[in-house]
Amino acid sequence: MKMADGWEKIWKYSTPEGKTVWHTRAYAKEHPEEGLVLASHSPKSVKVKNPVVARWDSPDTLEEWRAAWEVHLNQALEAEGLDVRVDHRSYERQGLNIIPQINESKAVIMEEKRRQEEYQRKIDNGEPATLVHTDIRTQNILIKQHNEGLRIRSELGILERRMEKLLDPVFIRVLEGIRTAAFVIETLRAEIILLRSKVMTAKDTKWETDAKIREYQDYVREMPAPDLSVLQMQHDSLVQQLEQTKGPFKERLRQEISEQLEIVERKISLATENQQIMVDVQQRIEKLQSISNRVQESMDNLEQQISQKMDEYRALSSDSASQDPDEIIGERVRIRPEIQEKILGKRMIPDLQRQVERFDQEMGDVLLDKLEAPHLSMKMMMT
Repeated sequence: MKMADGWEKIWKYSTPEGKTVWHTRAYAKEHPEEGLVLASHSPKSVKVKNPVVARWDSPDTLEEWRAAWEVHLNQALEAEGLDVRVDHRSYERQGLNIIPQINESKAVIMEEKRRQEEYQRKIDNGEPATLVHTDIRTQNILIKQHNEGLRIRSELGILERRMEKLLDPVFIRVLEGIRTAAFVIETLRAEIILLRSKVMTAKDTKWETDAKIREYQDYVREMPAPDLSVLQMQHDSLVQQLEQTKGPFKERLRQEISEQLEIVERKISLATENQQIMVDVQQRIEKLQSISNRVQESMDNLEQQISQKMDEYRALSSDSASQDPDEIIGERVRIRPEIQEKILGKRMIPDLQRQVERFDQEMGDVLLDKLEAPHLSMKMMMT
């Protein structure tokens, strides 16, 4: 008799180890190496999934959907100019030491609402009041503080490394082997452009860093310090109750006290770790502030160097105009690609390209109408 769609017959088999398993006859025939022996001629019918449905319900399909949704959502966030992104992977798969919050049931939410309303009523009546959250909400508050502290500490580390790079002596270049006025002028031009770009990058990074420092200083200052003494008192009280609760008829009460004790110990652990994280964050903020101050000193020094190079560039340009301008201009046109590529790079980043255009417009560059392309930087971008 033909089986209905979605159903199949399976038979009882015995394995060489004496175990009972159920398989289709086709399976037993295709796997003789398993040594299956038919133990009964009475089959049973079982429901089987359609392959399409099985694929639809598989974890791999869910993973593909979540990954695709992440791409579309991040594209939408970027299109809106929002500086936030999502990741479909779990915290553990992302390598993040983040604690997931505890799910708050409807009963917990309703109880929190009742306590909030009661607290607000007392405040409105001028009565002394203290808002006491449920155990789950209290743990979630501590977990949120813990995760935020880890995030801040990680971001401060990234900013610290970015700021320290700004202190590397990469801005100073010694001019050697100068033989012609054209070489000196073009080298000064490229170096001024490079220094300006570096200073602008440093300013942007420093501004972002200083803003984060102020934000996190406010966060640390406004974060309420957990009252460990109260939690410790609760812990000691529960331990004492547990010791006093003995006897065969008090097992349920001991279980309830043990569960409360476990919750309090978790609160103490989170609160203690949060305190340590905040200490670490404060130390990183102070170190980052020190680096920011040093970067400011370096930027001030670079600004002076740029000013000096600008004075030298103007003086040399003026002198060359009074000597043999056509010959010097022709030499500058010839050597500019080589010098610009050597100092600024073959393929300039957009910021450098903007600095080139700004500098040449500011100086009224006499080479602009001598170049093959409207602007040398555009010619170089095409090569």
